[in-house]
Amino acid sequence: MLIELILIALFWVLVIDIAQFPTEIKRVLFRWLKGKQEYVDYSLKPFDCSLCMTWWTGFIYILVTGWNFTWVVVCLGIACFTPIIKDIILLTRDFLGWIIDRAYNIFQ
Repeated sequence: MLIELILIALFWVLVIDIAQFPTEIKRVLFRWLKGKQEYVDYSLKPFDCSLCMTWWTGFIYILVTGWNFTWVVVCLGIACFTPIIKDIILLTRDFLGWIIDRAYNIFQ
């Protein structure tokens, strides 16, 4: 169950924080509802918060697969680490880009 909870967190970090899918949806909704007015950012919690979505999705997953207080606390802990998961993903992406740039410089 630990792997599944980590994968839930990874999914929401990628969708919400990296791809910024909810931000684009909010822009479309704002344009549809408000017309030509200038976009004003607004919150659609829990849908634009990776911590919130990780917590609620993980909590529902725990309820469906068998409730245990220990797993609820683990899910809450994993949800609290979503900003760090985001930073690890971005650092890994930047590091791999740096390696590719160095490889291009070596082979040119």
